Amino acid sequence: MPTPSLVTRPAFRVIGLQWQQSDGGTIAQLWARFLPRIPEIQHVQSANSYGVCDAHPDGSWRYIAGLEVSADAPVPAGMVAIDIPAQHYAVVEHHGPVQGLPDTFCAAYDEWLPEAGLVAVPGIEFELVDARFLGPDHPDSVVELYIPVNMDATDDDA
Repeated sequence: MPTPSLVTRPAFRVIGLQWQQSDGGTIAQLWARFLPRIPEIQHVQSANSYGVCDAHPDGSWRYIAGLEVSADAPVPAGMVAIDIPAQHYAVVEHHGPVQGLPDTFCAAYDEWLPEAGLVAVPGIEFELVDARFLGPDHPDSVVELYIPVNMDATDDDA
């Protein structure tokens, strides 16, 4: 059973395209629309991409495929910006094709976090896609999942 690592991320901003449940289509289709539009985004802070899950108290949520940018980056037409607050995260890795991501999130919430003594808290989750991502169907792809946690519930100094 994987043990989540613990990190604290400072606040950051992501600009990209969003998908909501009411939009129809899939998150994979959102990424296909987003990738050709990457050159429109200015003041990019890294080569990493983000899949941001922004859940709302009413049960609705949106997903944003985007890039980390500086706070003053302009938002291209048809895109959105989301400010992600400073937060403590449990980080778990997903290995393999992206269609298995929901299973990895479930295992993290149901098994790995409780086993590690961590408590998930409401907040913005995200997927960090870096150079280890080899394609959506590649068996050796790696995506990091960042889940907000209450670090006060642990005895770790991480």
